Amino acid sequence: MTATDDLRRLLPPPITDEQVRDLPLHDGRHALLGELLRAEPATRRTPSAWRTPRRTALVGLAAASVVALIGLGPLFLGDGGSEEPSDRSGSWAGSGTEVYADGDWVVASDPAWEIANVWDAGDERELAYDAPGGVQVEIHQRPAAAHDSYRVDRADVSAPTPLSLLGSPAERFDYGPDDHAVIAEPVGAFFLEVRVSGVDAAGLDAVLDVLQPVSAGELSAYLPDDVVIAADQPAALDALFATVDLPPGLDRSVAVSTAVADLDGATVATTYTLGVAAVDTLVCGWVAEVGTGGDSAAAVTALSSARTAPFAQAMDVEGDYTSVLDETALALGRGDPPAQLAERTGLECP
Repeated sequence: MTATDDLRRLLPPPITDEQVRDLPLHDGRHALLGELLRAEPATRRTPSAWRTPRRTALVGLAAASVVALIGLGPLFLGDGGSEEPSDRSGSWAGSGTEVYADGDWVVASDPAWEIANVWDAGDERELAYDAPGGVQVEIHQRPAAAHDSYRVDRADVSAPTPLSLLGSPAERFDYGPDDHAVIAEPVGAFFLEVRVSGVDAAGLDAVLDVLQPVSAGELSAYLPDDVVIAADQPAALDALFATVDLPPGLDRSVAVSTAVADLDGATVATTYTLGVAAVDTLVCGWVAEVGTGGDSAAAVTALSSARTAPFAQAMDVEGDYTSVLDETALALGRGDPPAQLAERTGLECP
């Protein structure tokens, strides 16, 4: 008997076609689909992918970020920040009976819930919370036109259970005993999808009762102080640009407008995201200056000194996007062409 024969004896018998047909693939497919549907689709590389997770208590008005953004306030704290929720004079009094209207945001009416993420892409929004007891809640506002396709996807996970969400007809889909998606009918530009994990179906209603619609004007009272609403973003960016050296051909007001445009119409933006927009504008401004015959040595000096600006140092606690300043300074010092610079930094300047 050969060694090959010995190995064959150790192998299991081959699986027949009939045995393959009898495998419980349907349940496995549902489990895999559930995992895939949890993930947001990947898009272009964004600074948020470079950030380290953090948690903040719900404090203050976003306008305070204009001061804190340049390194003078308690922003960019690590996990376990010590701020206490501020007195909101009854603004947390959610009854679970509010009705969502077109243009509203949806927030948690319980100050014990901590915001884990806030995101606004203009046509889609998300607020994610860590709630007591290890419950995690994601509130998605998705384009109304996408409602039917999302519902079809979720219906492949489980049979729907009808219910109501903030005054709109909705359906619950169960990924597991303590993992659920609730999709409401569209209202105006968006439809709501709420993902909840860490609570069973019987406890889901209590979680949904905490949700409260608020207008854009009320939103800042429910956000951490490192989130800046659209109305305050120009002033916050102007404060950032006051701490760095702009190229001679870039007026500060133009820099602010350029950075605001880089935010793609976001209703809310974290101070880190504002810092990224400022870095992008500063880098591209100096690249353009050098590209039109400007002083490359001045560009290297300006970008290197910007690396030590208070807002850049604060960003370093969160992620490493400010390395774009270092990489660009080195590239300009070497005389690298713009195409090579874009390849090195991932930043494509107009």
